[in-house]
Amino acid sequence: MGLACIIIAFMQAAPAPAGPHDAPRAPPTPRAPSPTPSAKPAISAPHGGVIEIVAITPDATAALTSDELGGSRLWPTLDGTREPLLVQLPNARELAFTRRADGYAVIALDAAGGIIVAMLDARGQTRSHRSLPIEPGFVEIVATEAGVLGWRKDQTLVLFGDDGTPKSLLKTEAGQHVVAIAAAGKVAVAAIETAVEGVRRVRSLSLEPKLAWGNVLEVGPRVGGEIAISPNGEWLASIEVVAATGARKILISNAAHKGTGPTEQEAGDTTELAFLDDNHLMLAGPSGTQIASFTFGATSSVAALPNPATGAHAPHAVLAVASGLALVGFDGELQVVTPKATQYLGYALSAPKLVRTAGAGELVIGIGTDFMRLDHSLEVASTVSVPTPPGIGPAELRWLGGSEWLAEATKEDGKTALMLLDLQRGTPSELRSNLTSVELLLYEPSTNLLTLSMNAAPEVDRFDPATHKLEKLGTLPKSKPYEQTELVPVSPKLANGAQILRVTMRDRVTIQWLHDPRALDQASSTVTVEGSLAATDAAGHAYVWRNVPAGRLELGIYSDGKAIGVLPTEGPVTLWPDPTGTRVAEVGARNVMLYTLDGKRVWNLEIPTMTEALWADDDSLAVISAAGIARLDAKTGTVTAARCGWGFGLSPKPHPPNPRIEPLCTQLAH
Repeated sequence: MGLACIIIAFMQAAPAPAGPHDAPRAPPTPRAPSPTPSAKPAISAPHGGVIEIVAITPDATAALTSDELGGSRLWPTLDGTREPLLVQLPNARELAFTRRADGYAVIALDAAGGIIVAMLDARGQTRSHRSLPIEPGFVEIVATEAGVLGWRKDQTLVLFGDDGTPKSLLKTEAGQHVVAIAAAGKVAVAAIETAVEGVRRVRSLSLEPKLAWGNVLEVGPRVGGEIAISPNGEWLASIEVVAATGARKILISNAAHKGTGPTEQEAGDTTELAFLDDNHLMLAGPSGTQIASFTFGATSSVAALPNPATGAHAPHAVLAVASGLALVGFDGELQVVTPKATQYLGYALSAPKLVRTAGAGELVIGIGTDFMRLDHSLEVASTVSVPTPPGIGPAELRWLGGSEWLAEATKEDGKTALMLLDLQRGTPSELRSNLTSVELLLYEPSTNLLTLSMNAAPEVDRFDPATHKLEKLGTLPKSKPYEQTELVPVSPKLANGAQILRVTMRDRVTIQWLHDPRALDQASSTVTVEGSLAATDAAGHAYVWRNVPAGRLELGIYSDGKAIGVLPTEGPVTLWPDPTGTRVAEVGARNVMLYTLDGKRVWNLEIPTMTEALWADDDSLAVISAAGIARLDAKTGTVTAARCGWGFGLSPKPHPPNPRIEPLCTQLAH
């Protein structure tokens, strides 16, 4: 059966050889704790990749996860009320952690078998961390209600206290070595193999007041290399690989009743199993497509095992169980499973595809047919759903003022409509239908002019805010082959009376400044440049990548038919001029720079993976990426807010997958 796989595959390796059977060594002296880092603001962010490690506190109230990019997150609650927090932890192949009065104790097991102990506060900030000596290394760690239990390569079991200090040790007996350990709440067991007999047995472990061996559990000799114990200590499950055939079986035994043989079930590709409670077992395997819950009888007999419940699942899923709750890594979110229900804990949106500026420094982001207003801190101020049309979100938005917006949306028949949206009432109305494609939509609030360009016949319209109607003012003739024309509405007050820029692009770029939007063939000034258009602004400036000697490109600035300056650049950049036409933000591969039109740099901020820089009316910049949004102070370039996910909570269905990129919020924290 295909089931979600556990990332730690240590049990597939050969058992470690038994060490010398003298008295257990004293707990190793930890290295001195590193200095406590200075307090930083807690950072909430989704994972940037597939979750590969999941750990859960024994009381099932918090989780710790690590993804394929090495990013770690603390989930302070599992009920959807608090977002995951960025945690700075070393790369690990296993994690276990417990709750403390002042935060959490984390035990991380690295690839070499080393142990790192980290103390976290309630916000996920590292207060201190230390490393135990690399020798003898550890094989496995599990969390219990008495602390984290570890299995060392020298066949010693170690129980860590809530401060991460080893507090109790227990050695195997002569001729024996540990094959596997398992725990559920206050119950723990170890699978032991005898070197001479080659027989495996399971022994219970007392955790308090110190580690001690308990009884041999009557589960028969066919104990596999992966085991699980129920919280009441009555049921034991293991995975057996039949040597002769290679077949895999799940064995379920009643450990409390002598002579009760195991019940067998085909294991498929199951590699991990754990008890949800005393009557339900969770299974996981590498195919990552199924999760199974098996119900058992309350006595020594075992009920028939039903087929697993199926559901689409991301690969590389991982499993952690405690107190009747299972967590499964599901792409970049958590699947929360109880015997009665399955929910998904994550973000409805990690990075919006459509972001536009509104009034009072606010932003609006589009998620399908839902729209969210973001305040100055990029938190959601309100949400409204607008059918535009049903099930199809807008491809473009332009703010008209108040709660009214222009939008282009593609219908189910493939046609595009220009619509008026009211994000307060949630009602759409169609202004223009049957557009052949999504066109470049621009709007100038000082003249109420809007343009639709980059199609067969670009046009200029005037929007009447009182009647909510469009008046067509002018249309250009059909473009020539291999030629594109863009109409840009500009502010007459800032652009020396011009209302429209007409930009024609072919092998060269021709810019015309037009004073009358009804006379698109009458230009007050014209310039033709060997190059390509980079941007325009409301003041009638045109920014052109032009060819210069030695095969270089430079950014020339043109106004009213004349070249007025050159902007410095550092490699390929996109331009985002401010609304007054006095400054330009340049977005490069790894930084954002602000220049005045005379070529003076105001500031330079290293911030990678940006795609847009939008100017808000409070003189701030919203820089957008596939990994989140950051708001910058335009005067200094200081980051004043950052956000990397919206709509966090529990859902009966999986949330949309996250982009495989480190969230912007965590990039800014490094």
